[in-house]
Amino acid sequence: MKRFFVMLLTATLTVGALPVMGFAASTNTVSRDISASEGMELTGANVPELRITDEEGTTGDFYFELTLNNATWLDSITSQAQSGITFTLLSDTRLMVQVTDGFDFQNNDIVIPLATEVEDAGQATVTIDPKDSTISAGTYAFAHVNYPGMSIQMEESEDGVQLMFEDDYPYAMRQGRLFQLTLSRGYTFDTSATVEAEGTGKYNGRVEFRPMGENSSTAYVQISSASATGEGTITVSGIRIKGSAENAPVLSVKPVYGSGSSISYTLMAPEGDSEEDQAPAVQQKQVKFVAGGNYYVVDNDSMVAMEAAPFIDENGRTMLPLRALSNAIGIDANQIHWDDATKTVTIEDGSGKEIRVTIGQQQIYVDNRVISMDTQAVIRDGYTYLPMRAVLNALGFDDSNIVWNEREKSVTITWEEATQV
Repeated sequence: MKRFFVMLLTATLTVGALPVMGFAASTNTVSRDISASEGMELTGANVPELRITDEEGTTGDFYFELTLNNATWLDSITSQAQSGITFTLLSDTRLMVQVTDGFDFQNNDIVIPLATEVEDAGQATVTIDPKDSTISAGTYAFAHVNYPGMSIQMEESEDGVQLMFEDDYPYAMRQGRLFQLTLSRGYTFDTSATVEAEGTGKYNGRVEFRPMGENSSTAYVQISSASATGEGTITVSGIRIKGSAENAPVLSVKPVYGSGSSISYTLMAPEGDSEEDQAPAVQQKQVKFVAGGNYYVVDNDSMVAMEAAPFIDENGRTMLPLRALSNAIGIDANQIHWDDATKTVTIEDGSGKEIRVTIGQQQIYVDNRVISMDTQAVIRDGYTYLPMRAVLNALGFDDSNIVWNEREKSVTITWEEATQV
């Protein structure tokens, strides 16, 4: 028996500089874009540097400002200026750079170490405001937290658990732990098992699987040396577990490099009854959507990527992409029909019931009944969105099956589904 799960971690990332220039008064570059973690301080010899090269034959006194996004200046920055240049902190994120006539800008670059603390997931950037100078304006990335595109696949078979990481991220990764693997209470990693860890591309020859010790429920996927740039894959196979508990073992995979989302997989017990004996007549199903998230979570066990993200409309209603919602609750694509002439979508639930929703109308047609809504279906960015609660109610879901979490801006849908014996 094999089971297969896929997860896609995504985050919007704009790579490199985003210059806003009126004319080529100066050439501005950042020495490197560091892979960081939240709260990491960038100091020492490897700190990124903003380098400004004169293109205008500039002389005399002038000043300009630097503003950080997703980072704050360290107090030590004020003592790191070149002779003839003064750094003055205006706030945690704003730095004034004053250049005197004593600094030969025509023959020397202005070099500003980006001694900062990175705050949250995403990019850290520095923006130049020229003020009264001939320095060119621009915004430049110098650090980032999290991968913008990392897929994780898990396959379980008689040979053990296999984890596969596909990394389209162009940056080099520093030496150390990439992912933390954690087993639920009552289970530990079997350190007597032969686990193979292999890498391709930038991870070639660098991958390790390292349990925390004997009888440990924690292990790490890590690299033994800093990687090159470009793409790469990591495959860890032959992972085995031991132990027993009332509940089936759960393996959680969490990125160590930042605040990336963790994913959990429910595994087969090391020694238990057959799947047929364990299968209940009815099982509870669950899916969870998060406003703004481009994925949904199935049974707290796997994440499914979506091309369009849920959102809250002006009436305070959660709007879900049509096909993602339908597929998540078990409605196949061939049960969904779109009439482009009338802008109407028809959903067949498999029991003979038919639900029709027309874009821009505040009604749902359930067979021959008309149900009023306090909002309407819309097309947004080329995708059809339906009012989640109204459509689920029409499909037979009670409000008790639909739970809204205000803090997470998430909605969890639960229902019972007969199992096949």
